[in-house]
Amino acid sequence: MNTVELQILQGELEGRTLTLSRPEGILFGRAADAILRVTDDPFVSRHHFLLEVSPPYLLLSDLGSKNGVFVNGTLYGGREQGGAGVAKGPPAGWSGSGSGSGRSVPPRSVFLADGDEIVVGRNRLVVRFPETSGAPQPPRRKGSGRRSHPFSGIPTAAMGEVSPGTEIGPYQVNRGLGRGWMGVVHEAVDTRSGAVVALKTMVPNTVFTDAMGEAFLEQARLLLGGDHPARCRLIEVWRDGNLFVCVQDLVEGLDLARFAALRGGRVAPEEAAPLMLDVLDGLGAAPLRADGKPVLHRNLKPANILVSGQGRSLRGRVADFGLFPALENAGLSQMILSAVYDSAAVYWPRERITWFGQAWPATEVFTAAAVFYEMLTGFLPRAGLSEMRAACKKTGRVPGLADFLGVIAENRPVPIRERNPDLPERVAEVLDKALAEPVIRRGGDEPEAVLAAARFPDLGSFRAALLEALTAHGLKPWAREGEEGGEGWEAPGEQIDAALLVVDLAGSTQLVNKRGTVVFTSIVNAFHSLLRSHESKAGLRFLKCTGDGFFAIYREVAEGLQAARAILAEAARSDVQVRVAMNWGCITIASDGDFLGREVHKLFRIEGLKDGDRVSGPAIPLPLHGRILVTRAIAGQAPGQFVELGMFRLKGFEEPCEIFLFREA
Repeated sequence: MNTVELQILQGELEGRTLTLSRPEGILFGRAADAILRVTDDPFVSRHHFLLEVSPPYLLLSDLGSKNGVFVNGTLYGGREQGGAGVAKGPPAGWSGSGSGSGRSVPPRSVFLADGDEIVVGRNRLVVRFPETSGAPQPPRRKGSGRRSHPFSGIPTAAMGEVSPGTEIGPYQVNRGLGRGWMGVVHEAVDTRSGAVVALKTMVPNTVFTDAMGEAFLEQARLLLGGDHPARCRLIEVWRDGNLFVCVQDLVEGLDLARFAALRGGRVAPEEAAPLMLDVLDGLGAAPLRADGKPVLHRNLKPANILVSGQGRSLRGRVADFGLFPALENAGLSQMILSAVYDSAAVYWPRERITWFGQAWPATEVFTAAAVFYEMLTGFLPRAGLSEMRAACKKTGRVPGLADFLGVIAENRPVPIRERNPDLPERVAEVLDKALAEPVIRRGGDEPEAVLAAARFPDLGSFRAALLEALTAHGLKPWAREGEEGGEGWEAPGEQIDAALLVVDLAGSTQLVNKRGTVVFTSIVNAFHSLLRSHESKAGLRFLKCTGDGFFAIYREVAEGLQAARAILAEAARSDVQVRVAMNWGCITIASDGDFLGREVHKLFRIEGLKDGDRVSGPAIPLPLHGRILVTRAIAGQAPGQFVELGMFRLKGFEEPCEIFLFREA
């Protein structure tokens, strides 16, 4: 196995050597949780630099330090060049060539090779690769722009893509379902039983030995079976050459990110409640390791939480349980070379990087709470993460651990009610506690005890506190099928009758041009919040943003009509032009959680009607905006509140439709 040695030749930690053979994050600085902590050097910043170790590769990144880092005499990073109190070059006795101090904008990161010397203030370190010492080294690649690598031929997830009809073992592939950083998920059929499953092909992004491959399979086989309603069961796992294949339960639904997007980016507490408890159930029902401790997911994110059903049949299930740590432990995860952490690190606590490789239940508590935070607010828990990722994207590179630590170190989670003031107070208190972030002092604190005291000691205690808070606010989840009171009425493929409502912001393009994107977004968010908080919310079964407005489903006509009237009143106050339409009818629940059917299409045609679409009827002008148009199916359930406008042509429908206009009494 490849190893990396970091020898400290000079400074406060002189004589110390770190030998590293697996992925690691090495923080150098004055911070209490830095692995290489220096306290008596004025040139060392609190978070000075991070070494991302993924043998045989080693990436050094300056963390915005004041003085930067010298590698072989070349300066990397640093906030001030040549100012008072700033080291202008390496200390006396430095044997490297060049100074690099004349750079106006130094690069901030660099891949290291055998023999490279690192200097910060009075501290000097040298990198050794025992297997390659004395061998010719490849040309150095700086990481100031795109995240360049000191080699080519990186394996990619696309290599695991399989064409429909291909047979892999006893499974026949049907279609692709999604792609991750190291694998592709396919729908497949078990030719032995006819069962439809999710088949994931994984291509490790590093060269590996047979022993490493077997080490992964050995750990993954411990996860087989374990049938639990809140976890996707791992059915089979095997290796086929450089490809690993994992077969799991197929969930007919959508992931949490798409589920939230269909609701305008924020999920109401009454819908979120059963999902949060399901996720904690699934995470908590983990198999035990050989040492008796539970296996942790360590890669929880919205893409790994699958949602199915609607309303009282809403379910959440955790996917890919335990696969990520199995890959890490076997050395099959090359963290520097791909977006391995990009989608998950936004939900990490500080210790996930500064104590990299350690696994504590309280860390999993933080990650779960961070996912819930985003689901309930539409925001990530920390300020700066979205901006950092956008900046990386602009420069064409993937964020690494150093980028995430740079944000995490300076930004604690924002209290959740600052993001969503309507969230029940006790629920907010539980989530804020789960997101507490103590700094663990190396050599003085017991990490697991510190984290358990600040947050919750494990997922079970977190779930119990959350359930108590939800129940106190009347948000206790509905009884499930087979339990007393369980009446799941919204399963995928099922047809239901409901009141349908669509809201369109008339002239949205002109509105954006006139008031700007920020103002337009705030207007859309105001209407979204109104529908979520209005007295009609008890009957609201579904809400999603359509880009120029909203599509909603209500149990009863009266509840939908209340919401429609509130929208018109808010539009008048905001000086915004809206059109509202309503219909009643049978709709089908799609497998992705959306709603389909003829009556849905009819609703959207009604919203855009003009006088020229009229076939017959009284000569009552059709308002261009500030209107609620409904079908007879709606008008018939609320007599006396509508004016008949006549028959109208609807694009795509052969028969004209009778339309009514709502009039305030």
